[in-house]
Amino acid sequence: MANPINKELAQWLRDRRAENFTRDEVHALLIEHHYAQEDAERATAIAFDCPPEDLESLLDDDFQAEAANQTATWIEGFEPTARIKRAETQNSIPLDHGAIKVVCRSERPYVIGLANVLTAEECHELIEYSRYRISRAMVVSPIDGSDLVDDRRTSELVMLSRGESPLIAKLDERIAQLTGIPSDHGEGLQVMRYGVGAEYAPHYDYFAMGSLGERRHLKHGQRVATLVIYLNDVEAGGETIFPYGDLSIAPQTGHASYFAYTDEAGRCDAMSFHGGAPVKAGEKWIATMWIRDRPYVAA
Repeated sequence: MANPINKELAQWLRDRRAENFTRDEVHALLIEHHYAQEDAERATAIAFDCPPEDLESLLDDDFQAEAANQTATWIEGFEPTARIKRAETQNSIPLDHGAIKVVCRSERPYVIGLANVLTAEECHELIEYSRYRISRAMVVSPIDGSDLVDDRRTSELVMLSRGESPLIAKLDERIAQLTGIPSDHGEGLQVMRYGVGAEYAPHYDYFAMGSLGERRHLKHGQRVATLVIYLNDVEAGGETIFPYGDLSIAPQTGHASYFAYTDEAGRCDAMSFHGGAPVKAGEKWIATMWIRDRPYVAA
C-alpha cells in the first residue's frame, strides 16, 4: 500500500539525521515543502524508526530501479503468471463439488468472476467455524512490517492454517485444482466479516519494493494472485471494486473474484488496485486466499 521513498528524499532524510535534526524539525520541514500529512509522517518514521542500514538501502540505484519498475502505472504487454487457463477457455470447470461457472472476465486488470466456488452449505459452515474467532483486521506497517491497525481496513477476521480442519483441507485442495497452483503456495484462508459501514479502502495486495516494512515480507515470496470468496448475499454495498478498471463485483453466496497481478519478471500491475466498498445494509462475510510465487511458510 505504501509508495516508494525516492532516492532524493532518502538522501535528504539521511542528511537531516546526520545533522542531528530532531523528529519534529524534519516533519515540519516536510510539511513546509508541501508533503501531505500522511506522507510526511511516513517519511519521518522511516528516518527515525528504521535502522540506519534500511535508510541506506533506499539510496541503492538497483533497489530504486526495481521499486520504480514494480510500481509503474502501466506495463506494456503485461501478462500475470497466475492465470487460470481453464477459466479463460471454458465457461464451466468441473470439480469435486460440481461445476464452477465463469461469470465474467477482465483482461486488464486480470480478473475472473466465478460462481459455485463453494456451495451454500460450505459457506454457512465456514462462517460458523469462524464466527467466534474473529478480531480486528490489521495491515502491514510500511515502516517495520509489523501488524498495524488502519482506518482504511475496518473488517474483522480470523487467519486459518492450511488444512487445519477437514473443511479447510477440502477447500485448499479445490482452490489448487481451480487455479493450478499448489496449495502450499497459499498463505491460508482468512475469513472476514464486514458490518454496516465497514470497508477496505483501495490498495494493492502485492508487497511494494519501496516500502521497507513490506519488503521484509518478500523473503517469503511475492504475492501473485488473490481469491476472494463471498460467503453470503449482502443486502446492499460490499462490492469488490477495481477503480482503474471501472469494474465492480457484487457479493453473492459461493461466488468469487480471482485476480492476478505479478508477472514472470516480478513486475506488479498497478491496474490491480482494488478495494472492498462499504457495506450499506446487512453484513458481508468473505474468505480470502493470498497466493505466493513459491511455497509459503508462515513466519
